[in-house]
Amino acid sequence: MAGLAIAFPVAIGIALVVGVISSYALQPKGMPRSWAGGVLCALIAVVMDGKAYGSLVIAGRAVSKKSIVVCVVSGVLMGLWAPFVAHAMTTGNTLGPYSIAVSSP
Repeated sequence: MAGLAIAFPVAIGIALVVGVISSYALQPKGMPRSWAGGVLCALIAVVMDGKAYGSLVIAGRAVSKKSIVVCVVSGVLMGLWAPFVAHAMTTGNTLGPYSIAVSSP
C-alpha cells in the first residue's frame, strides 16, 4: 500500500477539505472568502500528492489504486466526524465534553 509520505497528506488533506465544507454547510458562520483560499490550497496539495504517487510507475515501483481509495475514504470519514460533533454540542439537547468523549469512537 502507499507509504506514510503519501497516505497521511492525502487523508488529512481530504479530511480538512470535507470538514471545513461540511461544517460551513451545517452552520454557516464566518466568511467563506477567508477560508476558501486555504481549502483550495489544501485541495491542490492533495491532488499534487496523488499525482506524485501516480508518477512512481515511471520510476518502476508498484502503485496500488486501492491504497489511494483507502486514503480518500478515510479522509472523508475523518472530515465528517468533527462537524457532526460540533453540531451535537451546539444545537438542541447539547452534549457536554464528557458525553462527546464517550460517544466518539
